Amino acid sequence: MCLNIYLRTVMLFQGLPVNVKLVIEGMEEVGSQGLEKLVEDKKDTFFADVDYIVVTDTPWLSKKPGITYGARGNCYFFLEVEGARRDLHSGSFGGTVYEAMSDLIFLLGQLTDAKGKILIPGAFSGSGTKTVIPAKVIAKFSIRQVPNMNPSVVEKQVTDYFESKFSERKSPNKMKVTMVIGAQPWIANMNDPLYVAAQKAVKKVFNTDADMIRAGGTIPIAKSFEEILGKTVMLLGIGGPDDAPHGQNEKISKHNYIEGTKLYGSLLQEIAHAWP
Repeated sequence: MCLNIYLRTVMLFQGLPVNVKLVIEGMEEVGSQGLEKLVEDKKDTFFADVDYIVVTDTPWLSKKPGITYGARGNCYFFLEVEGARRDLHSGSFGGTVYEAMSDLIFLLGQLTDAKGKILIPGAFSGSGTKTVIPAKVIAKFSIRQVPNMNPSVVEKQVTDYFESKFSERKSPNKMKVTMVIGAQPWIANMNDPLYVAAQKAVKKVFNTDADMIRAGGTIPIAKSFEEILGKTVMLLGIGGPDDAPHGQNEKISKHNYIEGTKLYGSLLQEIAHAWP
């Protein structure tokens, strides 16, 4: 999409009104692994002359365009309980061994109360059947982060809590807690010239003011770009509220794609006008 935008902008204006560099990355759903190191390694070369960063992600809240200036962080955990050295036949061993699955179910049941409140102090599948007692079971869960939450602190709180609860079980099994993603929340200054330019672009293309959004999702690289490069970051996606992100029928509408192309082209023009 980005390439289409820039090609169309070049055709329309006989060239780009500002210099543009593209970073194309497809691992956001697993924490953009390796991208932060790349940004750090290239900050004095590829990114040296970059003034602003626009991430083409995050959906709108309605049919009205949205500009995202904040997003939640995310701490993603693996909780592992291991018992026997191998899987055991449930008919032969059921009721005679201390099952890792029972420990895991118990521990997961300690995460929230009946009303959904997180019980951790200080912190707010596949198909088919198998008649075995698994030697090792793993659960995955995440805790979204808001401003003033520190992933390192949350990691310690979660680990300490599970260790305390697991000791109450007096289980002979082994438990391990691993935080595989620790993304910080991010929030930008809406009054920055980049955001002003984006609002003007939305007004020009859609004849309406943009919704200013703080997203519930997590874009790990937004905070990394801001901290490593010291530049303003903005999330300007064109997804609609009915696009079913992460669903089997995830989509993007033809209307949003075409109008979004106009929006990004207009944004480049507004940036150029702001810095002649």
